Order: sequence, then structure tokens, then C-alpha cells
Amino acid sequence: MEQDSVMLIRYCESECEVHHGKVEFHHPITGKPLVGLNLCELHHSLIYGRKKRHPIEMAINKTIEEMRAEVKAFEAKRIIEQGCNPSEIDKH
Repeated sequence: MEQDSVMLIRYCESECEVHHGKVEFHHPITGKPLVGLNLCELHHSLIYGRKKRHPIEMAINKTIEEMRAEVKAFEAKRIIEQGCNPSEIDKH
């Protein structure tokens, strides 16, 4: 019996203006591997404290801290949607 192979394409779920790089599942709560969201490398690095703007972000009229706050707020929103409390999110 022949099986069709299925390729899953992940998209960055962040509501920010730009997406860049490989998209991976971000697990913000240790011990809950099914809770999380798909983020591109650019947004994932913001959550983990990236200090400098990526060249692709130069056209955005926001500070890096404003962009980080948006991604973290979106992360909290998705955690709530998945039945968890944002206070459970690991400190980055």
C-alpha cells in the first residue's frame, strides 16, 4: 500500500508587520509541550531579548522594545486561547 507524503508548512502567527526566517513552534511554558505558537526566527529572537534591529525592520516606525512588547502580548493572548495562564510563561 502506497502512502502520500504530507508536507506541513508553518506560518508565523505573530501579528507584527514583518516575518523573516525559519518558522518553528515556540514552547513558552516548560512542561507543556503542546502549548505554544509558531514564530519566525525574527519574532522568536525578539522574545528572547534581541538588542539590535534586523535590516528588514528598519522601515517599521517602532522601537525594538515596542515590537518586543507586541510579540509578547500576542504570545500571552495565544496562551490564554489555549487554556493556560500567561503567568505560567517562562521568564526570558
